[in-house]
Amino acid sequence: MEALKIISVCDDRSRAHQLERSLQKQGYDYEIIQASWRGFGTKLNQTYEYLMQNPDVKRFIFVDGYDTYAMGKPSELNIVSDSLISTEINCWPDAERFEHYPHTKSRFKFANSGSYYMKSELFKSLMQKTNVSNSDDDQRIMTDWVLSNNLQLDYEQDVFMSLCGITLNKDYEINGKRLLTPQFTMPTFVHGNGKANMEHIYIL
Repeated sequence: MEALKIISVCDDRSRAHQLERSLQKQGYDYEIIQASWRGFGTKLNQTYEYLMQNPDVKRFIFVDGYDTYAMGKPSELNIVSDSLISTEINCWPDAERFEHYPHTKSRFKFANSGSYYMKSELFKSLMQKTNVSNSDDDQRIMTDWVLSNNLQLDYEQDVFMSLCGITLNKDYEINGKRLLTPQFTMPTFVHGNGKANMEHIYIL
């Protein structure tokens, strides 16, 4: 299988120290792109520029820099689809799109753009069809892509977990040094979106 690159974009690399510490510990090949912040669309545009400049990167995982932590090793990942988008329980930023999503029994049914897997050619193709400005909301764009292109959502938190709106010992447990979901999955990447508290993750 082709090598996997972890990509993140931030305007102050020092603030991504917890992410970088975890990626080093788990043994990931990664690139943290430091760029001037011009809005959430910056993440998409900088990722696109990086992939265009590095055609050898065939598949990647994007993660937000300041509130994401890698809890598992690359060897755990067995993603066979062209894309896998993290999910959350909140339909944001457009609550009215609630009914546009496919039906699922999972509470985690809405796209979260803070962590996702994608083959590079698919991502570049989507970007070339989308006029992304730096001021755009990346989660709104990701929602458009998911609903228009049937991108796969990580309903069971097999790889990604978003913490916004959920609570420890109710929606997930700590099992050793990993998070355990009600579906008995142990997500590889944990994202404290919505300013969710990550301290209990870091101390694991």
